[in-house]
Amino acid sequence: MKRMISAIFTLLILNAGLWGQVPQAFKYQAIIRDETGVPIKNQQISLCISILQGGPSGLTVYKEFQNPLTNEFGLVTIEIGRGETNDNMEDIDWSEGNYFLRIEADMEGQGNYKLIGVFELLAVPYAMFALHGNEGPQGPPGEPGTSLWKDGEGKVTTMASVGVGIDPPTGKMTVAGEDTLLFEVKNKNGETVFAVFDEGVRIYLPEGMKGGRGGFAIGGRTPAGKGEPIDIFRVTPDSIRMYINDSGKGGRGGFAIGGRTPQNKGIGEEYFSIDPQKTKIIAKDPVAGFTLGNNPQSLSENFLRLSPENYFIGHLAGSSNKNGKYNSFIGYRSGFSNSDGSKNYFIGFHSGYNNTIGSSNIFMGDSAGFKNISGERNTFIGTMAGLNNTTGIENVFLGPYAGYSNKSGKCNILIGTNAGLLSTVANYNTFIGVGSGYHTTSSFNAFYGTNSGFAFTTGSSNAFLGCNAGYWFDGGTGNTFVGSDCGRGGPDNDPPDPPGNYNTFLGSFAGYNIESGSNNVLIGSRAGYSMKTGSGNVFIGYNAGSNETGNNKLYIHNTSADQDNSLVYGEFDNKIIKLNGKTTIRDVLQLVPRTSPPDNPQEGEIYYNSTDKTLYLFNGINWIPINK
Repeated sequence: MKRMISAIFTLLILNAGLWGQVPQAFKYQAIIRDETGVPIKNQQISLCISILQGGPSGLTVYKEFQNPLTNEFGLVTIEIGRGETNDNMEDIDWSEGNYFLRIEADMEGQGNYKLIGVFELLAVPYAMFALHGNEGPQGPPGEPGTSLWKDGEGKVTTMASVGVGIDPPTGKMTVAGEDTLLFEVKNKNGETVFAVFDEGVRIYLPEGMKGGRGGFAIGGRTPAGKGEPIDIFRVTPDSIRMYINDSGKGGRGGFAIGGRTPQNKGIGEEYFSIDPQKTKIIAKDPVAGFTLGNNPQSLSENFLRLSPENYFIGHLAGSSNKNGKYNSFIGYRSGFSNSDGSKNYFIGFHSGYNNTIGSSNIFMGDSAGFKNISGERNTFIGTMAGLNNTTGIENVFLGPYAGYSNKSGKCNILIGTNAGLLSTVANYNTFIGVGSGYHTTSSFNAFYGTNSGFAFTTGSSNAFLGCNAGYWFDGGTGNTFVGSDCGRGGPDNDPPDPPGNYNTFLGSFAGYNIESGSNNVLIGSRAGYSMKTGSGNVFIGYNAGSNETGNNKLYIHNTSADQDNSLVYGEFDNKIIKLNGKTTIRDVLQLVPRTSPPDNPQEGEIYYNSTDKTLYLFNGINWIPINK
């Protein structure tokens, strides 16, 4: 990666390696940065340092190479005169004109050095100059000033103001700069503990600190300076702690933020107070209240906003509120558009997002009631429950996606994942169970059980009770299906089947394959199992008429027996009833008198002729009198 170096010639000082010798080195510091200006930390680089005589392109009188390592701030510190060189700095005559320092760098260590800059040495190392210079006349005495004193105990003091990087200093000690480390404190291991930069201050706390001196602390002295200092505020890598005396006395106990009274007389009113017994936040404005956020100029961009009238918790929750009162919104942009709605309770991401004037709603869950605008007295609980409701009122939707598509329907109770999912304008439906009433768009229906009425679309006054009851049944009116898979219906094909009306099925799998038949009564498990379009049938018993597909039939039996083997078989349209078994009549068998034989007789039929008072038997060919 291509890189650049931002080098600052921060210090030229003598390196007094040995006492009594003229030093032949001076220090150089630079901060190494990449092309975006970010310091390059903890990386070894290669530098070529040259001293030029006479100008920036002058004669090279000294050259050396060094491979320093940047520290955690990108800073390198080297001593010029201590690198790899074939020259001798002692040969430089510092009295011979001006000298310049040229710096070249190789970031990849491949010997490809690039020019960084050439700097004039405005203040040459004085001891080196003195080594080769001529002695001059004594100068005039200076003005008396403050002396720098060093006592016998190694202490250095001065009464003058000290400026580092600034002239004149603005205080007793002023450190100033633009692009470098201004002040640094290191521990005994050479690690930075405290550092001051032009853009800020950093304090470094090592991990695993032990003892009472670790971390950063603000403390107080014990009375009369006895004993160890007491921590008041302390920061360590694993905690931030503030210590308050258990028995604070008077108005100064605990921790408080307050205001001053006029003319600073007395203790002002507290706004925020913490003591061992209680924590208080005082907010008098009924609208502004207590707020946490990232924009002090805008109430709409806060994360927490509490007032006597409304509680808003979450980024931009309730941020459009104007006249709405007694609302509680919790969640990211919960109740975002609410302006005048009141007494609403929204909890969850985007819950009640578009509500503007709707009131007395309870929305809980991700985007629950998201599009509600003016709907009132609704309860939506679950992910995206009632998401598309805009004006519907008094609905109860419980479960993920329950009532998802409802727009203006009212007084519906939909409980279960996807219950009534596609219903938009239907009213007064009660669907309980996963997927119950999924496709239903009409009103006044009650479906109870997983997937009950799943494919049902249009029709009213229907009651389906049981898992998968009426699952594929497309539509109709006045149907009652009770039992698991009762009236389940065939596969859902396009176009929808004609409606089936006024059927009553009781028993698991009763009327299992029904599609469009009407006016059937099926009682018993699997009764009328195969019937699809038949109407006017009555089947009673387990498996009764399970293979029958016709109309107007009567079966009473406890197996799937056909019309010749069922205990009772009948045809309502033909007025036929068959008893397939021994028949006992305790009292009287009455034959209605006739004046002529019935049409289309079958062998074995008997009738009573009222004209000649005679019973006649049909032998397959003729009617034969049997009581003469």
